[in-house]
Amino acid sequence: MRDHLEEAKRLEEALSRAADDDQSETVTDEHQREPDPIELVNQAMASLPWLPEDKTFVCARLARLGIYGKQRRRVLKQYHEHWLEGSERETRPIRKDNAGRRAANLWLCELKRMAELKSALREKQR
Repeated sequence: MRDHLEEAKRLEEALSRAADDDQSETVTDEHQREPDPIELVNQAMASLPWLPEDKTFVCARLARLGIYGKQRRRVLKQYHEHWLEGSERETRPIRKDNAGRRAANLWLCELKRMAELKSALREKQR
């Protein structure tokens, strides 16, 4: 478990450095800039009872999957929705936060497999 957290922290630092190098900021119009990846995660999790480890995990997972820009916004929105749905399904209040966290993190872990399956289905249909 500690190895995964250390790896996630290293990836988060690399992501942060990339943002500092202005590689992750894109101009969307004359007056507005796309927030850096860490800020997008902070925005998505603002209303959730998240822990620092959650942000580290999400940043690392998104970086590993190569999810950036508009796609990152969509994925973070879905992550937020999965968290809320998982939390709502839990009947015991003391377990709601962890149920939401687990649902969202499992969905995020399955994201790559789902993308690979969709790609394989498209190839098969051709």
